[in-house]
Amino acid sequence: ATQGTSAARSTKNYELDRSVRHVKNATGTLERLSVAVLINERAPTVTKNDKGEVTDSKPNPYSDEEITRMQDLVRGVVGYDEKRGDVVTVVQAKFEPEPVYDLSIPWYKDESMQTYIKSGLLGVMFLAFLMLVIRPAVLRMLGLLKTPAELEAEAAAAAEEEKKKLLADGELSPEDMNAIQLGEGETLEEIKAKLKPKKSSISMEMLDTANTYDDKVALVRMIVAEDTSRVASVLKKMIKLA
Repeated sequence: ATQGTSAARSTKNYELDRSVRHVKNATGTLERLSVAVLINERAPTVTKNDKGEVTDSKPNPYSDEEITRMQDLVRGVVGYDEKRGDVVTVVQAKFEPEPVYDLSIPWYKDESMQTYIKSGLLGVMFLAFLMLVIRPAVLRMLGLLKTPAELEAEAAAAAEEEKKKLLADGELSPEDMNAIQLGEGETLEEIKAKLKPKKSSISMEMLDTANTYDDKVALVRMIVAEDTSRVASVLKKMIKLA
């Protein structure tokens, strides 16, 4: 008999611990700090005589001890670190004094104000030149600007049309129409104002209160006396209609 063979296989897993660490570096580091401070000198020492006039003027700078104290003050403010190589410097110098304006000068004599006035006058003159010279020339070239003769002819034609209209409506008589003449320089509005009929002194209340025959006769007489031409024109129309 033949003896058989057998085989066996096995797997072992060994679990290991794992740690994860996240490191975030700083966005920026300060390697060195340099600070410079400039201070104004103190007012000079002035010597005056008995009359109060200045006879002598001597500079009055800050002493070395005062400069050192200022440096220590600045170092404490900015966070000075000698190991890092920081540098703090304090220097004194004479500043330029501010200009003193004389308020007693009138505003129209002030140089800055005179400059503004000149600029404004130039702007006004330029606008006047555009409106009075350039604009009429351009309109005349384009044929949009009418001459005084053309304007006068248009006004006369419009006045004549208005006269014909009022004559046809019986507003004014032919004698009144002939009395209205176109004067030199008159506008169309002035001609229309002449052609407007005069306001009657007879009110609507008078017409409503005229109930009796005598009142009506008196009212008719007033109308005839006030506006004879209009009454005649109305009678003519009544005769033509009859």
